[in-house]
Amino acid sequence: MKRRAGFTIMEMAIVLAIIGLLVILTVPKISNWFNEIAVQNSANELASDIRFAEALEQTNYAKVNGECYYLEFQPNNPPYDKYEIYHYESSNKIVDKSVSLKYGITCSGTVGSKTLKRFRFNRFYEAVPYDTDNHSHSTDSLITVKKGQFVHTIKVIYLTGDVIEQ
Repeated sequence: MKRRAGFTIMEMAIVLAIIGLLVILTVPKISNWFNEIAVQNSANELASDIRFAEALEQTNYAKVNGECYYLEFQPNNPPYDKYEIYHYESSNKIVDKSVSLKYGITCSGTVGSKTLKRFRFNRFYEAVPYDTDNHSHSTDSLITVKKGQFVHTIKVIYLTGDVIEQ
C-alpha cells in the first residue's frame, strides 16, 4: 500500500498543542515587558519635561516679566495621571504643555515627609518643590512613576534643578 505525503491529524494536533503551550507561556512575559517599557518611557518623558520647564524659565524669564514656570501634577491628590507646564502672563495662566499618562501609569512624589504637588522653576536654576498644602520646601524631591510592580524613580535636586533618573 502506498503512503500519501502529508501529516496525520494526530501529528497536526500535537504541533498545535505545542504552539498553544508556547503562546500561553510567553504572553505574560510580553505583557510584563510592555508594562516595564511603558513605565520607563513615561518616566523618561516626565524627566525630560522637567528639564524642558527649566529651560523655558531660563530662556523666557525676561519675556514673562519675572514670572516663573511651573510643572504641576493633576488631579489634586495622588496618584497623579496628568501634569502641566505653565506660566502666567498678566495674571492669566498660559499652559505650555499638558501630558496625560497612558496605559494606567500613575506618578506620585514626596518632598521631605510631604506629598509633592508642583515645582516652581526660577532664574537661579532652582526647582522649588511645593507640597499639597502649597508650602515650598528647600529640599530635594522624589517622583515615583509606576504601574503595578514596575517602578521608576526620578530625583530632582532643589538647588541645581538637576534631574536624576534612578
